[in-house]
Amino acid sequence: MRWWIKARRAHTHLTAATFLFGLVIGMLGDRTVLLPSLTSGSTATARLALFVPVIVTAALMICVESKLHAPEVSGIRRTATFDAALTIIVVIICAAVGYAVGQPTAGRNLLFLTGLMFTARAIIGKAAVMTPIAWLLAVLFVGYRTADDPYPWTVVPEPADAPFAATAAFVMFTVGLSCILRTARNAA
Repeated sequence: MRWWIKARRAHTHLTAATFLFGLVIGMLGDRTVLLPSLTSGSTATARLALFVPVIVTAALMICVESKLHAPEVSGIRRTATFDAALTIIVVIICAAVGYAVGQPTAGRNLLFLTGLMFTARAIIGKAAVMTPIAWLLAVLFVGYRTADDPYPWTVVPEPADAPFAATAAFVMFTVGLSCILRTARNAA
């Protein structure tokens, strides 16, 4: 187990990412910014906290991709299960931190973006680290009906009490975890 944690660099990268996630989420609060939008007219009102989960998703991708290929392919340990468990633990911790600092949507957004990234990783490999950023840009440019009314498909800017967004985040995370488990040996 110690070998796996050191190989994944989880003790450094994920600790720093989780701390930075909590710090930035706490500092930003509910601050919003007006950004250009193609579908809502001229601008869309977006919370700055939408971008913060990218810190953790990038760190998770670094950790999952930091592998010792030969030992993991030929070994008998189920490193894919460890990777999935690590992802679940980090998302739960970050969701708890987000909830503690008054940002209940931070955990849901992290859940969705992490699942999206690992689903894309099964198809495009390491380049999937850019998927959460691409999703957020798509949301900002074409995801709003009016300046403060996002389409339901966008998931991340939806309010905390939106059941569709919570369901979509959970489903996407589950699909992403299954992709971690299914593609682990193929990626090595």
